Amino acid sequence: MTFMRKLLDVLKLDSTRETEKNGDEINNDDKRGIETVYNDRFYEEHRPTFRKTVVFIGYDLSEPAVEACAALIISGSVKRGEKIKPNDYYSYFERLYGVVNIRELHIWLYEHDYLRKATPKEALNLYKVPELKAILDSMGLKKNGNKQDLIDRIVENLDSAMKEKLSNECDRYFRSEKGEAFLSENQDYVLFHRKQYGVTFQEFCAHRLLQGKKREFYDTIFHVLSQKAYTYQIKGYISQLEMIYHDLSDCLYDDQKYELSLQNALYSLYFSTNLASKYHLFSIGNVRFDGIEKAKSRIDSEETFNPHIIGRILELQPYFREPMLDVVYTPEILPYCLFRKYDMLDVVLDLYDNAFDPEQYANYIRINYEKYIKKFI
Repeated sequence: MTFMRKLLDVLKLDSTRETEKNGDEINNDDKRGIETVYNDRFYEEHRPTFRKTVVFIGYDLSEPAVEACAALIISGSVKRGEKIKPNDYYSYFERLYGVVNIRELHIWLYEHDYLRKATPKEALNLYKVPELKAILDSMGLKKNGNKQDLIDRIVENLDSAMKEKLSNECDRYFRSEKGEAFLSENQDYVLFHRKQYGVTFQEFCAHRLLQGKKREFYDTIFHVLSQKAYTYQIKGYISQLEMIYHDLSDCLYDDQKYELSLQNALYSLYFSTNLASKYHLFSIGNVRFDGIEKAKSRIDSEETFNPHIIGRILELQPYFREPMLDVVYTPEILPYCLFRKYDMLDVVLDLYDNAFDPEQYANYIRINYEKYIKKFI
């Protein structure tokens, strides 16, 4: 098996393996890596900042946070299926978007015809079947049929006063035509609310418009993440790149751009297999204190070979082309390499042959990590 031959080769004191011209062995130039890479000041320069609070002023929906909250209220959207208790309703929006007077915004949307009262059918549709049958029983009507039959029978036998009372007593609002138009124009806020792909609301808003026109939702996310990836590479924030490319892969996958999604999944795997996010493993002080064996034990196979990314690569097998790995390994983002292009190819081929063992490959990385770190202690 290719992997076992590779592992035995690594264990030899004097390897006789032929190497590629682009430097398949860890050479002396890599010694610059330990200081260059993990002088990563990301966490110093990106301290959490308090979100500013926003107060809704009537007739003004131009503030992005207010506009987003209006779209969510009109859509009835709730984040990722989360149920909001009535007493948490206002604090929910304040916590996410900083808008402190949601009640006033909600009332304003109703008063200005973005929302409307429920029709009798809409109001009755909120009732459970036993409740509808109880109403029919009190009206002396038949109780057979499905839920829609029950609702239709009740509505047909209500006078105008009862219909008005039913609509007034309903505690739900529904979208008007004006609300539908507003929501259609701002649907990207609702999509962002459901899934952020690691993008902050401020970042999303900053990239939402291009020359005065709204981008499509996935285009906005793609531009934010692409710019962050470029900025982080320039600044040397390599500890953040694995997750950036992970999010890019998810975004492109949801946008049905499967080839690009696979390419970015391979980028994410490149950073995880080279331990880019595990900056503590490259602290000489930590290694000297804990010892190499302890440091090696922190290289976890499931973290190194993220099951989500591995699953994505496996799922998108029809889109894989070997030259994709040339693209992944062309830029010298990392000044060292513990897991090389042919190692990555072996992983992909093993995945497609149903022979992938993450623990074996993780052990191979541990061995290369030990060889590399010993140069500095």
